Amino acid sequence: MSHQQAPKHFPDTCKCCQDPCDCCVSFWCPCITAGQTAQRAGTGSFWSVAGKLGLVWFLHFIVGLAANIAAQQALVNSPCTSIVNTESEFVFSSAIMCPTTEDLLQYQGSTRMISYIAIPLSLLLRLCFVYLLWSGRQKIAEKYNVRNDGCPALFFMCCGCSFFTLMQEHNLSKTQPVGPAVVVGPAVVMGAVVGADKAPEVNGVASAV
Repeated sequence: MSHQQAPKHFPDTCKCCQDPCDCCVSFWCPCITAGQTAQRAGTGSFWSVAGKLGLVWFLHFIVGLAANIAAQQALVNSPCTSIVNTESEFVFSSAIMCPTTEDLLQYQGSTRMISYIAIPLSLLLRLCFVYLLWSGRQKIAEKYNVRNDGCPALFFMCCGCSFFTLMQEHNLSKTQPVGPAVVVGPAVVMGAVVGADKAPEVNGVASAV
């Protein structure tokens, strides 16, 4: 009888960067690593997993870019100007100068409205990205029969360090067998061999079965 123990936890976080190439891909293109791991583990196709994550991250980038462009356009349309002060060789600060207090309040109202729209959308898309990462990790944990503890995995996902968790899943899918432990039992005897002394007689001659 052979008994193969399944891992109880994901690989150690400190060992996630043993492969520098895969670690760099996970840092710069987490969608690719997530898709490759899902396809290797059989929890989803590469394009479905990578496509969803890539779409959410692209929308997150578009929202941030649109908010920045809108803030710059609001400054252009107002009589206010932006002044950059060089305090030292490495430290820069900027200030908004307006002719009147009314112009300043109008500019602040425009930028505040942009923030009211952009910040909730950005947070919502970020939460969607974390949810997709977590649901994919949960499927891999069930596939490989390992524990999926929320800490520190969710912390890494929420703070933008998801490449740590992605490399854990990547290393697990490359080094561990899929599924829980399989126990192979003893052979089952389906029948008995009849001895020659008890073999039936055919035409007076004993024959072995």
